[in-house]
Amino acid sequence: MGQHWHDGYSATVDAYLVVGELRIAVAQVAGSSLILRTPQAIPAGTKAQLVISIDGEAKIQDIRLGDGASVPQQLIPYNELSKT
Repeated sequence: MGQHWHDGYSATVDAYLVVGELRIAVAQVAGSSLILRTPQAIPAGTKAQLVISIDGEAKIQDIRLGDGASVPQQLIPYNELSKT
């Protein structure tokens, strides 16, 4: 559960990518881009699940990293896959 402060509330947030058997920590998500905590190479076209957990309630998005990711790269664009 989040933290209660005298001037408000702070949620507990965790974000990560699931790529095959790997769980890769995400530092930031903005719009349809993300930043990994530790940059790493991911091939173009890779399908993944973006998991964002707020106070223990997870939202899962199926995504594709169209351009993939490279080690020096910071901002990684992705496309949400439609659910069928």
